[in-house]
Amino acid sequence: EQGTAGTVYFGGGTPSKSDPESLARIVTCLRARYGAENAAEFTLEANPEDVTPELLAACHELGVTRISLGVQSFHDPELFPLGRGHSRATALRAVSAAVEAGFRTTLDLIIGLPGQTRTSFADSLHTAIELGVGHLSIYMLDLEEGSTLEKQVRFVRIAIPEDEDVRRIYLDAV
Repeated sequence: EQGTAGTVYFGGGTPSKSDPESLARIVTCLRARYGAENAAEFTLEANPEDVTPELLAACHELGVTRISLGVQSFHDPELFPLGRGHSRATALRAVSAAVEAGFRTTLDLIIGLPGQTRTSFADSLHTAIELGVGHLSIYMLDLEEGSTLEKQVRFVRIAIPEDEDVRRIYLDAV
């Protein structure tokens, strides 16, 4: 039996890299199959570097109500080892644009990044709040086996914070 979707979440990767026409086809199918046009919340995950006026306009047309941004940090030295495609400036612009466009905005921050301190994480946290973000997802760094970052840590080319420092940062965030 067909139900009605109360929530739609496009994530688990980089849906913001999809062209608006492809997203529109998927949304049309969801609406036809699950009645998703009345979903209370419709979230699209986006990389900060993908947030453009065109993407935000397409999101409004699709009925997206929330933009979830994978910011991770507002500090370039912490982003660089992750190989992220954005900088602090790009993240600031993306978050501001999403908030100003009227989307409920959420972002991800990571604890335990190379070079991260209690002070730098607190700055990222306060920056997100000052920008008007309504929800934060805070994750501990997960070093995926075989990833470039994991290899750099394993071969002591990059240092990550000690467990006790990560614990303190987490407690500060709470």
